[in-house]
Amino acid sequence: MKATHFFFFWAVVSLAWGQEKPQAQVPPAKPATHKPAAKPVPFKVSPGEIESVRVKAEALGQALARLKAGKVDRALIPDVEVFHRAATMLLRFSNEEFFTQRFVTDALSVLDLGLKRAEALDAGRAPWASRQGRFVRGYRSRLDGTAQPYGLSIPPSYDGKTPMRLDVILHGRGATLSEVNFIAARELTNAALAGFSNAIRLEVYGRWNNAYRYAGEVDVFEAMQSVMSRYRIETNAIVLRGFSMGGGGAWHLGLHHPGQWAALESGAGFTETIRFTRSSNMPPEQLRVLPIFDTDGAALNAWNLPVVGYGGEDDKQLAASVNIREQLEREGFHFVQEGLNYSGVEFPIRFLVGPKTGHKWHPESQAASDAFIDEALAKPRAIPDRIRFVAFTTRYDRCHWLRIDTLTRHYERAEVDAVRKDGGKRVELSLSNVDGFTLLMEPPQSVSINGAILALPTPLPKGLPYASFLRTEKGWAVATALPDERVLRKRHGLSGPIDDAFMEPFLCVKPTGAPFSRPVVQQSLALLDRFVFLFGKWLRGDVRIKEDREVDAKDIADYNLVLFGDPSANKVFSRVIDRLPIKWNKDFLQLGTNRYPTAEYFLAMVYPNPLNPKKYLVLNTGHTIPEKDWRGNNALQFGKWGDWAILKAETNPTNLEALVACGFFGERWEIAP
Repeated sequence: MKATHFFFFWAVVSLAWGQEKPQAQVPPAKPATHKPAAKPVPFKVSPGEIESVRVKAEALGQALARLKAGKVDRALIPDVEVFHRAATMLLRFSNEEFFTQRFVTDALSVLDLGLKRAEALDAGRAPWASRQGRFVRGYRSRLDGTAQPYGLSIPPSYDGKTPMRLDVILHGRGATLSEVNFIAARELTNAALAGFSNAIRLEVYGRWNNAYRYAGEVDVFEAMQSVMSRYRIETNAIVLRGFSMGGGGAWHLGLHHPGQWAALESGAGFTETIRFTRSSNMPPEQLRVLPIFDTDGAALNAWNLPVVGYGGEDDKQLAASVNIREQLEREGFHFVQEGLNYSGVEFPIRFLVGPKTGHKWHPESQAASDAFIDEALAKPRAIPDRIRFVAFTTRYDRCHWLRIDTLTRHYERAEVDAVRKDGGKRVELSLSNVDGFTLLMEPPQSVSINGAILALPTPLPKGLPYASFLRTEKGWAVATALPDERVLRKRHGLSGPIDDAFMEPFLCVKPTGAPFSRPVVQQSLALLDRFVFLFGKWLRGDVRIKEDREVDAKDIADYNLVLFGDPSANKVFSRVIDRLPIKWNKDFLQLGTNRYPTAEYFLAMVYPNPLNPKKYLVLNTGHTIPEKDWRGNNALQFGKWGDWAILKAETNPTNLEALVACGFFGERWEIAP
């Protein structure tokens, strides 16, 4: 989705930074840890009840097959399919996702609703498409082709003609959450539409409880795109809001995509990993990638949009917003304290604290947040002439009219302070840890980079839509052509680590040939089976799989390829082995100067695909997050192996992650020393 990027100017009057603070004090930042709630115990469902859900799900599946074979509007089919998928996902994990008798009842009711929608669509009707109130719709995900649900609240004031504000709502972690009760809560209850009469509300499912990371992050933007294709949305008035796990997700998506939002509201949640999870002795390859999700390091990006951070005075997750405020103070910004609350001086940001409140919104704090956001959106939104932007990876590479193309070194702080002058004719930039960037705007006449002035050619060289700049041995220079994709460089969509490959559509490829080592290929395929389970269970998706002999040119063009097996067993692997920075034959596997016997060791890796340098090639793994972290603290749900890992084929089938070594490639995908 292309977002229109604008900015709010903020005026602060009669506030002196040196004034004496009131006596009321906000608690200092503490590790935001808390005793986890008791794990819910699955409910014992009888075989007859399981069968009743299965029979009705099969009936809806047959109705869907008829719709897909007919001439109905295919864009409306996911609105029906999400009801079917909700029940089939419950059946798929029936041993641990039925928690009460109500889950059986709701599953049957959800299927009945799906059958009614199917009947209506088959007759050429879609009454839900013009419905008001709170209900559920769906979309087809590009990531894996599945139908995914989202909740909507359409106020009576929406007339389908006048563009309306959109509030994107991120839910908190729900121990018993599933597609069935997500849908049931929005379709089977008569909850009133309290407030928000001036906005459409999009309640994101986020593919369950993953803190809106990986496929959960993709879901937020795909659901937004679906809503914007179906309703008249004021693109200059999209607000991101979340609480608890959703608050952590709001900090993550709000600060990493600051140009996407008209305002950001985050309640509770978490903004860093070490203290929140009480981790110690974390391996260096894991410590290195923490800045991908530790959003307190990206606090400076709050400069680019109005922001509210909230926590209850008695809630340990108050630490999330305190972390952001304290980081901004270290960056040189000032705040005025008003009781327990703080207001920013240099730009529009408020930190609210609910007095004597635990893990929930205090009504007065919520009212103050609503008023702050309403006031911000009441002003015309303008494109900012100054951007202050921090990035640690090219996965999160842009802010309004600026895009970072390459970094000097990933996972270290890159900072840009960019100012447009004379109506955009001149741009002055101060930057660090950046080797390349693009100005997503009408090309200026001149650009000053760290004091060096560059004049731009007029017009730009043919084929260049925007002005791009590269750091060379002689200093900064204007790019004269689009980058050669055959020249390897870490950039957006090709930055690593391994888990980054699963942010875009991917295809897993199974081997059919004779392997160098049968134990290695057996364990590789066990890792594929594990990925299928984990991606289904924790990211509510389906893994596309083909055999190596079935992969065609369209697959290579469309997908990140995930190859399993070794170069002898996998036909696609054999096509690229000579173009990878490794050696792997019947005797040994070599990475850098290290050799491992082929009979016992194998490689997991991410690398630009030699067959299509716009896409990733992944070897022998899906997400590198162990199941204990999926089941545990959301903050630990980040990739654990870097860009590559050497694994040992074990005789114990439960030890699939027999990690020997792991690490990172360099900025040009070279083997780092």
